[in-house]
Amino acid sequence: MTRTGSDADATETCELFGKYELLDRIATGGMAEIFRAVSASIDGFRKHVALKRILPHLSEDAEFVSLFIAEAKLAVSLTHSNIVQVLDFGRVETCYYMAMELVDGRDLTQLLVKQSRRKKFVPIDVACFLLSEILLGLEFAHTRRSPGGESLGIVHRDVSPHNLLVSYDGEVKLTDFGIAKAKTHVSLTKPGVIFGKFAYMSPEQASGLEVDARSDVYAAGITLYETLTGRRLFWAEDPMRTLEKVRHPKVSPPSRYNPEITRELDQIVLTALASDRDRRYQSCRQFAAALQEQLHRTSPGFNHFRVAHLMKELFEEEVGAAKFPLAEPPPKPRAATDAPTETGRPATVVGAVLEDPVLVAQWERFKQVPSLWTVVEMAAHFVRMKRPDLARITYRVAAAKFAQNGLLVQAIALYVQLREMEGWSEGLAKEVMALQGLAGAENEKLALDTALSTAEEIRPLLVNVLFASEPSGLATALVSPLFSFLKPGELANLVAILKLKRVPPTTAILREGEPGNSLYIITKGRVLIYCRNFQGQKVYLQSLSDGDCIGEFSFFTGGRRAATVESLDEVLLFEIDQEDFDTVIERFPSLTQALLQFYKERVVATLLAKSELFGVLPPKVRASLVERFRLEPYDRGAVVIREGEASDSFYLVKSGEVEVFREGGGYVFLSKLRSGDFFGEMAAITRRPRSASVRALGPVELLSMSNDDLAALTRSFPELTRVLESRITQREAENARRLTAGGQLV
Repeated sequence: MTRTGSDADATETCELFGKYELLDRIATGGMAEIFRAVSASIDGFRKHVALKRILPHLSEDAEFVSLFIAEAKLAVSLTHSNIVQVLDFGRVETCYYMAMELVDGRDLTQLLVKQSRRKKFVPIDVACFLLSEILLGLEFAHTRRSPGGESLGIVHRDVSPHNLLVSYDGEVKLTDFGIAKAKTHVSLTKPGVIFGKFAYMSPEQASGLEVDARSDVYAAGITLYETLTGRRLFWAEDPMRTLEKVRHPKVSPPSRYNPEITRELDQIVLTALASDRDRRYQSCRQFAAALQEQLHRTSPGFNHFRVAHLMKELFEEEVGAAKFPLAEPPPKPRAATDAPTETGRPATVVGAVLEDPVLVAQWERFKQVPSLWTVVEMAAHFVRMKRPDLARITYRVAAAKFAQNGLLVQAIALYVQLREMEGWSEGLAKEVMALQGLAGAENEKLALDTALSTAEEIRPLLVNVLFASEPSGLATALVSPLFSFLKPGELANLVAILKLKRVPPTTAILREGEPGNSLYIITKGRVLIYCRNFQGQKVYLQSLSDGDCIGEFSFFTGGRRAATVESLDEVLLFEIDQEDFDTVIERFPSLTQALLQFYKERVVATLLAKSELFGVLPPKVRASLVERFRLEPYDRGAVVIREGEASDSFYLVKSGEVEVFREGGGYVFLSKLRSGDFFGEMAAITRRPRSASVRALGPVELLSMSNDDLAALTRSFPELTRVLESRITQREAENARRLTAGGQLV
């Protein structure tokens, strides 16, 4: 749901949510809440979006989360002018979200209610136009194929006036693929369960049968019927009565309720609503073609301006005249001084380079939808044109704008490309060192710091890019993985050796269960993370995009990959393998502290969240807890704690292995602990002497926390004490059994 107008007042808010600033709440439902929000991370510019955030209790439901991610994965691949675009999705702490295109307008239900109160029908040409546009979007979804050419089998299954959005400019878009059926979708069909709104189902959907694209044809037919007549087609106060009507439909011609409807339009509607799906339009394309032919006969030249005019009639008093520029009379013809050049393009910029047709197309795309990645494409095109001088300055301008908005990873990616073009130099190192200081800088500063004088041919273009938007208010709050923990000089040292890697869509970057020791930082694109359940089905865990990293757990611990990571589109990323990073640490020892901080932020935070002990704590408390851990290295054979000694800390294994054993009365092996395991918490809480010894089985790195810090937590969070007491009882029972068996029960 991405409409911005509503009969209910939006709730004012001002909340930072990850890389988004939530401006106001648009709506709240049983499963999610919708906010109008601003992000600087999408395409490198401030962008208003509709952010759909799952309610907290549902974020704990693994099945629901997997379905939510599957919906987003499906929707993000549907790029069409009549489908609301999903721009981003992911997780902030424990809350999952989806950021969507913000449609400034109303849904069709609101339009129908408003027109009904005026005791008028929606004009027939408007109704035909609205549904023909939605049918084109549905046809696009129905015909999508995988990269291998296999049909995805997408069916929306919830086409209804509530999900049909009309902007104040007359655009028409379909939203909410939340229960869409697709071959690749995580299964949500359970025996005896019917998904969707009863009053907008096809007979086969209402009967729980398999559905295909013709089910959406039927639902669109219901929506068209109600738009033309201003009355519900299938409705009863009792939902089960509604379902019965849908299963056994009886449909009168719509002209019975609206005398302006022609016999030809009656036939179009009734064909779409044939209860036998073999007698309906067999595709949304056929249905749309019939409506467009009808529209051409009755209202030739009809376009979005007519829809905008109706929206102005209905909602101008509520939202003001400024919302309806396209409903005004068309602009007067241009004066002679504004005439196009001989090439047919406005003379806004000059220079032979800017006459290149590819560059012109890229620039027009940038003006329509400002994106710094389009500017990066321009730089790459300058390289192909054998103009490296123009490519270099264009990369620098794009990097400066990325850095201005706090997107350090993207800016660094462009400087890696500059390094490959012109070699590493002291001057380039100084530019990299200045990137962190550009976050939140004014446009004038960027213009002064960027050597535009070296690119007179494209100066107007670059100035437009620099001043396309002001920096995001979130710029100084955004944190990039690893890079944000480095000092300027350290960052330059790292950039000197980084390498970029391109990954095609639907490619597995990491595979569950396989060994691997590379860390990846995403600079562009999106990946999905999933694992297989005991039945072998995909269970989606998370999605990550520009500026995030993957593989950090295996990188630091040496363990096997815990999940599969697959590219959703083309992904550009840094790959850092363990051997290269060890070389970096040897050359730049000051990076070690930054690496530890990064490790604590990413891996330790994850371990704490998954821990039976610390998982009960609120996310912000766990985040503060991370800072209290101290790193302690031990050599092979070193005893970390000894049985009978006083307790002053408990430990988390960062890397390596330790053994837990008892020595009283002879050596007895109790257990082996690996990366991510805790030990010593029982003695730390009870303040009793250590009940066992712990020894390093090889080089080991441990993170320790003092008893006082842990005790402060237990005082503040009684549930932590309950978990600890249960854990202590369980551990003591296990140790007793092992000691009785002479240490053989492992």
